[in-house]
Amino acid sequence: APLEEALAAEIGAMGIDPSALLPRGRLHEIAVILHAQDADGARTVVRKLAPAATRRLARRLFTDDGLKRQVVQYLSRYHGLLQDAVERDRDGRMVEALLTSEAGRTYLLFDAAAGDLA
Repeated sequence: APLEEALAAEIGAMGIDPSALLPRGRLHEIAVILHAQDADGARTVVRKLAPAATRRLARRLFTDDGLKRQVVQYLSRYHGLLQDAVERDRDGRMVEALLTSEAGRTYLLFDAAAGDLA
């Protein structure tokens, strides 16, 4: 939770509003894509919804090694949660629930910015 809060605060400090960029309806679409285990497809959707934000975050990751380490750790953990949700829930409701939270939106933005870094 502290890492999640720190990363969400980092996004907020950059003037990025994850809720505005990733509305609930689009999160359903992304959840379906992730439930089908298409991480690249989900990143593409997030980059289309928030192109400037993902570029800003990507630049920040390449210039701040401490932040990059934190993000890689967070992405790895959250990816594990999503994989567990995919395996347990055939309908994808758990995946969608994970994504509609602040933590989920933080994950999606950093995952799109980091690409295959994690």
